[in-house]
Amino acid sequence: MDAEQHVETHRVTMRELTHNAHEVFEHVAAGERVEVTDEGVLVGTIIPPDLTEVTLRGLIRAGIMSPDWRAEQADALAFLRKRRTPAEPGQRPASEVLIEMREEETH
Repeated sequence: MDAEQHVETHRVTMRELTHNAHEVFEHVAAGERVEVTDEGVLVGTIIPPDLTEVTLRGLIRAGIMSPDWRAEQADALAFLRKRRTPAEPGQRPASEVLIEMREEETH
């Protein structure tokens, strides 16, 4: 969530949380933060779930994304960052050949 967005914050005691958990989590479900105190000392914060993470977990459950997608993404980035061997003298780089092939397909 952007730091500039205003998020409503409620403060409850441990006792209130224990006795009114449903009401407290209704605030959280509505996108609000709830700070929990014990004898006036802040001991925890309950925040709404990250919608991006919820969406990703749903895609994984549906079999649309791999559970290892983060590792796969890291592997792909590492592969892309590796140094490529330049073309031999007198040879065209593979990227140039590929661009030419794509242009031929579109014309």
